[in-house]
Amino acid sequence: MRPSPCGWPLSCQPCSLTLVRNDVHVPCCDAPSPGRTLGKACGDWIGYDRLHRKFPEADRGPRSPPCDKPVRSKIATARRCGVPIVTGGGPFELAVAAGRLPAYVELCQHLGVTRIECGAGFTDVELDPLEIVTLAGERGLEVQYELGKKSGGAFGRDTVDALIDEGWRWLDAGAAQLVIEARESAQGVGLFDAEGRLNRGFADRFGVAFGLEAVAFEAPTKPSQFALLDHFGRDVQLCNVRLEELLRVEIYRRGLHADAFDKDRLRLPGVEVPAVDLVGYATG
Repeated sequence: MRPSPCGWPLSCQPCSLTLVRNDVHVPCCDAPSPGRTLGKACGDWIGYDRLHRKFPEADRGPRSPPCDKPVRSKIATARRCGVPIVTGGGPFELAVAAGRLPAYVELCQHLGVTRIECGAGFTDVELDPLEIVTLAGERGLEVQYELGKKSGGAFGRDTVDALIDEGWRWLDAGAAQLVIEARESAQGVGLFDAEGRLNRGFADRFGVAFGLEAVAFEAPTKPSQFALLDHFGRDVQLCNVRLEELLRVEIYRRGLHADAFDKDRLRLPGVEVPAVDLVGYATG
């Protein structure tokens, strides 16, 4: 069992990793920052660091002078911590719509990105999974595909059926992973209803169809994170988790959070939940 940098066991039993959403500003100097501090301490818990920034250099070519130092700084910090980098799906959709996909893929390679996220969350362009996976692979890049529309509301039964078929087309073409859309709110979108409640039946459809090792679920809020962990247990892969929320998520995943104590799928091995007996206790 590999220890974490702080000396604690990395996990009490095997756990999945979390894909964090890195919106924390990392300055282009050696001053301490949340991104560097958490990356050094918790890099072993992060599956991928996801960039949510536009890439203005794509319009000028990959070998133009750097114009977005924060992006490069984040990538460099993640690489020093041994954390792979995946781009968000927005830049991919914009590049496809603008007819600049080859330039975008070349830029991602030049920046040192590990994986690109593809999808059609806000565009309706036709995508050829094999063509895109091949294009990325020629540049040494992995591909993950996001399932679901950003403004399509909560999933219905027919939508889930269609998304499972779509997901298999991408996996069969060589995509490394699928991601289930939940945006930044996890309310009225994807697997979550207008009140943010998880549709457990639909979540199971994706888990059974693809296996938890091949699909990650966006969980941008505490309720969505805890709901998915409660439902699937510690092996579920979460993404769109903010960097500053990583410790809370991983503490909960490992059954060390107060709210996880009575959850069967998260409770530490050997820990019994005592029955509460109020007989003999004074009140008032």
